[in-house]
Amino acid sequence: MKTTLLLLVLLGITIHLHGQNRLPVIDKKELKQSVSMLASDSLQGRGVGMEGAQKAAQAIVRNYQEAGLEPLTDAGYLETFVLRTVYWDQVYMNIGGRRFDNFEQMVFQYGPPQNEVVSKEIVFGGTGSDEELDQIEVADRLVLVFVKNLRATHEINKKLSKRKAFGMITANLENERQYLSVKRTYKSYALARRIQLPSEAREAARMSKRFASATPTIGTILIPNEQVPNILGLPTEKLQRLIKKRRITEAGTRKATVLFKKVDQNIETANVVGRLPGASQQTIVISAHYDHLGPGPFEGSYYAGADDNASGVSAMMALARHFSSADSLRYNMVFIAFSAEEGGLKGSKYHVNSETFDSTAIACNINLDMVGRRDEEHTSSKYLYYIGAGQSATLDSLLTKADSAYTKCKIDYTIEGLTGLFRRSDHYSFYQKGIPAVMFFSGLHKDYHKTTDTADKIDYKNLSYRVAQIATFIELLQESEL
Repeated sequence: MKTTLLLLVLLGITIHLHGQNRLPVIDKKELKQSVSMLASDSLQGRGVGMEGAQKAAQAIVRNYQEAGLEPLTDAGYLETFVLRTVYWDQVYMNIGGRRFDNFEQMVFQYGPPQNEVVSKEIVFGGTGSDEELDQIEVADRLVLVFVKNLRATHEINKKLSKRKAFGMITANLENERQYLSVKRTYKSYALARRIQLPSEAREAARMSKRFASATPTIGTILIPNEQVPNILGLPTEKLQRLIKKRRITEAGTRKATVLFKKVDQNIETANVVGRLPGASQQTIVISAHYDHLGPGPFEGSYYAGADDNASGVSAMMALARHFSSADSLRYNMVFIAFSAEEGGLKGSKYHVNSETFDSTAIACNINLDMVGRRDEEHTSSKYLYYIGAGQSATLDSLLTKADSAYTKCKIDYTIEGLTGLFRRSDHYSFYQKGIPAVMFFSGLHKDYHKTTDTADKIDYKNLSYRVAQIATFIELLQESEL
């Protein structure tokens, strides 16, 4: 202890927040309790708009109240806002008692939604040439065609769109692997649940309308070659012979029922905001996002998000408890648990663009995202990345002092620049408003965005050291001219 105090004196560091010169101590048991609660299956992966995310928000509110934080506004701790969510739900065809499910027996590549089950006839269109399409009636029908590549698919789609077809079913008989390639390419994109702020939704709708008017399309489905005989009830070889003989009308028609259901709805979510008042009008914002990815890929599974970002929220709440016991604060401290970070920083974007937000009153933002594990670049967890150096000489200098004063966790400055990782978390929204904004981070690992990112894998001892290092840094900020 004597050596540490001497080092503090040599560095010109005097910390008065707790009435004595000492380095912060963070309770690892409290961190473990918080992470375990937020990452539990009962919170359903904290998906935006889900009941589990609402429970997480209420748990953070209770933590703020217990720590003595006050609401930022008269509206309370919850900064509520609305998001638009858009995603493909059920997409399938039923033909002759056989069901074709999206990304199983077929791939729905693109096209307008059809949110009610409808019955349509299927007709054979050969290879989709003008000569072949002139032989058949395609209006309001599904048209089965054989294509050679995706470029051909787009061209035939345009032809059928002009002829008022309902949709097209394609197969590439010359390339068995195309179906699997398209399936891999489209699946993650098509099944993603996109969320947008109202302003983003309006712009997206405008661009979508403009695109649709320029390139009219109909629903397009790709099937594996093995499923071709199940569409019209005829062997593939017979369909090929009909093409050669220019007698495609002899393939006849078949009934199908289809559903291309697209969900487009508004959901309500909230940032959780608490405040510790200081003597100055300037504010230090500490943030971490509490949302994650929601249900997992299998029935009853969830993306726990223990490191991403239950660890950051737990660290933020520990800092709130730590500073709530201070005799006095020079600067206000605002603690924000952001929602909808995983969907594109929506919660922080909403916050910094709200009518009540005053960027001139914010001294800096310190964001905590994934601070509970270690990456493959390190053999020990006694480190913490500092991302965003170079924006403020004051911040950089004070962190260097904190790094020297607190030796149980060393700062790693090797992730440089303001691109890449710097753009991927909520501090970037503050940076875009001209506010010095930095992130503390412990790196990516093999469980990132997987259901295996669980609470038992967090290094709670070193997490407590990391939070203490950040607390040391913030204490120095509170003693400095910002």
